[in-house]
Amino acid sequence: ARGGTVWHFIGERAMELNHMDGSLETALVESYEVVDDQALEFVLTLHQGINLHNKEPWNGREFNAEDLAFNLTRIKGLTADEEGIPLGAFQRASMLPGFVSAEPVDDYSVRVTLDSPGGSFLNGLAEIRNQMMPKGVVEMGFDDPLKFAGMSAYEITEHEPGVRMKFDRFNDYWRGTPGHFDALEMLVLPDRAANVAAFVGGDVNFFAGPQPHEREQILGALPDAQYTTWQGPHWEHHRFSNDVGKFDDFRMRKAFQLAIPYKQRN
Repeated sequence: ARGGTVWHFIGERAMELNHMDGSLETALVESYEVVDDQALEFVLTLHQGINLHNKEPWNGREFNAEDLAFNLTRIKGLTADEEGIPLGAFQRASMLPGFVSAEPVDDYSVRVTLDSPGGSFLNGLAEIRNQMMPKGVVEMGFDDPLKFAGMSAYEITEHEPGVRMKFDRFNDYWRGTPGHFDALEMLVLPDRAANVAAFVGGDVNFFAGPQPHEREQILGALPDAQYTTWQGPHWEHHRFSNDVGKFDDFRMRKAFQLAIPYKQRN
């Protein structure tokens, strides 16, 4: 996934990061173990009873080791030739550094082999866009989202291309606790003006990142609207162009990275 997709509603990740301190936590994967002295092999063990949404051809079966191995292999881009997709389309491949292979050990465990030791592989499983899917989804195709089956608290039940999507609570959710809402609805809005109008009209529940004039417009129409601001991380950053001067030399780019006083900045 390059960005937010249907799978962010209906899928879940193998691992997660704690929202408060960023520490690594288990999710679909219940436990993990390093099984060799060089830390080149991990065994990932899934929770049992992770039921997929009840749709053909999965029919509510368990998410198992074959599914997990498929996801890791595909995220890394190792299915590119088989699918006829450029390797560059697998934009999260770098999130699984050192990954060589994933092989099911039994119904719930997968042995992962790396070509170099590194715990960052586990962090890659927690990357927000690395949502898990059932094996066989590639063969089924991605044209009809209503056929997608995940394992989250919500399943997709309605889809009008370019208009809306609806997700209903999945009552057989593996964590046991049902979703907080009966249903979620996503409207496709073509531009910022339409987003403002939808928020003012009560068609959507929030409007993120308002510009000053949009904020004035919204608060003028809805003086009771809750306006919240906070400081946090942003995506804005600089990248070196390999076509300019010495930046085509990896050593030069590495020197800039090493020169940043990270501890002082934190």
